[in-house]
Amino acid sequence: MVLQWKVLDSIILLQSIHHNHVSTYKIEQADNISKQIKKLRNQIKFKLDGDLISTAQLLYKELLSKALDKIEKRKETITELIIVPDGFLFSLPFEVLMKDRSRAIYLVESHNVHYAYSC
Repeated sequence: MVLQWKVLDSIILLQSIHHNHVSTYKIEQADNISKQIKKLRNQIKFKLDGDLISTAQLLYKELLSKALDKIEKRKETITELIIVPDGFLFSLPFEVLMKDRSRAIYLVESHNVHYAYSC
């Protein structure tokens, strides 16, 4: 699955491509997401694990859940993710995002994460 973001002034657009399905999602509050990414990077840097989990889950929910949950609802399995970030999303280590606090599984533990870059 390819996940490509485009950061605009106050929103982020996410386009997901999987087999013959192309979907586009609008993500609100780009400024807040930017702040959460900075917060996550500091939590990693200073090893603040408890706070890291909450921030990692919030960013997963905001940036990934719409596209990945749609695939899960169709009972399809995805093991490969190709991440195409834009703007401040380049500084986000997508591998550390988490879907579920109870299982505390990083994205990299359930998916092979690859990066590609667009012009």
